[in-house]
Amino acid sequence: MTDENDYEQIAVSEQHQETTPKDNEQINRVVIITGEKGGVGKTTFARGLAQIYLDQKKKFVAFDADQSNPQLTRFYGSECDIQSLDPSIIEQLDSFPDNLRSFIFPPDKPDRKIVESKNLFLLDLPSQSIKYLQDAVEELELLKALNQYDVRPTMVVVINQSIDSVNQLLNLCEFCEGRVDYVIVKNLFFGENFLKYQDMRETIITTVQEQGAKYIDITMPTLVKHVYDYLDINNMTFGKAITQNETWAVKGRVSSWLRKFQEQILSAKDLLGLT
Repeated sequence: MTDENDYEQIAVSEQHQETTPKDNEQINRVVIITGEKGGVGKTTFARGLAQIYLDQKKKFVAFDADQSNPQLTRFYGSECDIQSLDPSIIEQLDSFPDNLRSFIFPPDKPDRKIVESKNLFLLDLPSQSIKYLQDAVEELELLKALNQYDVRPTMVVVINQSIDSVNQLLNLCEFCEGRVDYVIVKNLFFGENFLKYQDMRETIITTVQEQGAKYIDITMPTLVKHVYDYLDINNMTFGKAITQNETWAVKGRVSSWLRKFQEQILSAKDLLGLT
């Protein structure tokens, strides 16, 4: 479990008062999952979070932006509303803020039937998409649009033990500033010693604190390879893995993995739309 000292925040500076929510405030939330290098476990985290949302009966919309390997759609497309988004196509990227607005403030249908609004969104970005995200922030003014629509973004950064992961996080903090919150996910598949991240952690926290954003780091447990492969071959969600009766190893290990995963997720529940 994450210790209390890992959840650090200071008072909001005047320049960020508009964009930083009050504690426990019910707000619209978009959770953006990123990880600059392929294979860091970004989409595994997205799949796990989607499963938690489903288990907790959250009404959410997901956006799968990984066009070359749309795993979120492959595993969860029949379980929840997943929209395709190609960030390399400028028209699709530019339509993202207004798509969110249409879910938050849905127009009434012609028969005057009220359409239920959504206030929780999950965006799974592909690897090496930081340039598209930075363009959206700087040129499209994405974060300004989200603030106007009362949407608070959370950047989920899944990291391994490399310096590249740390550099991406520093870059993200630089151009997003205090207009987003941060959840850093240390993928334990790569081991428990994230020395390069630990060396820079205090610097990153200080930067985020000065910007008035919220920050927490958590871990993602390891799922053994043969079980992960079984889910992959059968296009099976974590939820279905627990209810299937073909193999106990899959049922037991996924159940254990999901329990540990949820413990970590709940320690960051405010930032992940689970309040």
